[in-house]
Amino acid sequence: MTVESGSDPPYEPGAEPWQFLTTDEALMRRIGDALADFIPLPERWTGQFLALHGALTEGAAMPVSTDDARRSIELVTAAYASSKSGMPVAFPIRREHPFYEGWQPQAHEVPGAG
Repeated sequence: MTVESGSDPPYEPGAEPWQFLTTDEALMRRIGDALADFIPLPERWTGQFLALHGALTEGAAMPVSTDDARRSIELVTAAYASSKSGMPVAFPIRREHPFYEGWQPQAHEVPGAG
């Protein structure tokens, strides 16, 4: 089976329309039956805000946890640190890592900063 998402616009690779392709006719029928009543939820910012609203007003699960946010920031931090040093960065990033507190040098370390 092959699954393809829409490719237009180019910056939304997971956008509709989706295609599920197979040469197995029985599998195609099962896919069709499974998707017959499927209604996709909004994605991207709209979906995130609807999920956040549901969490705040209806007690649903938060769409992103603080652990999720930390891992995202840690990944970006590792990319910056690795780019600057040319070396791999081990996870998790520990407090003693030079980029742990941020990506920019401290004001006292910047030449010419007062």
